[in-house]
Amino acid sequence: MNKYLLDAKLAHLSEAEVDDLVSRYYKGEKMTPLLAEFNIQCRPQAFAGILPFVLHGDQECPNCGAQMGVRMYSKSSYRQSENELECCHCEHKESPRCRCNCCQKLKKSEELNRQQKQKDSIKKYTEL
Repeated sequence: MNKYLLDAKLAHLSEAEVDDLVSRYYKGEKMTPLLAEFNIQCRPQAFAGILPFVLHGDQECPNCGAQMGVRMYSKSSYRQSENELECCHCEHKESPRCRCNCCQKLKKSEELNRQQKQKDSIKKYTEL
């Protein structure tokens, strides 16, 4: 089973090479020589955008069944969602802040149900 979901620009690398590349990137090595060494066609400033998605093979998305994983962020980026599981297909996040389509539909449905219950309660009270 693959450990990473890779951008096309990294697809030629083995898992061990990706491990080495990412480790050296986070340690602060200069990007231009790293990109040349690993034969990656990308501007140094754009590298953070192609960082691998780390798959967690034992976790499946409750919405679509695809693998869940963790998105890698740039070394200078602070993210509250760091280490937050995310679906590699539908972008569902294991978080109350999830904004995927499925969670949006669920929240909307729950809100409609809540509003209907409120209307029913008001109607029942006014009929007394």
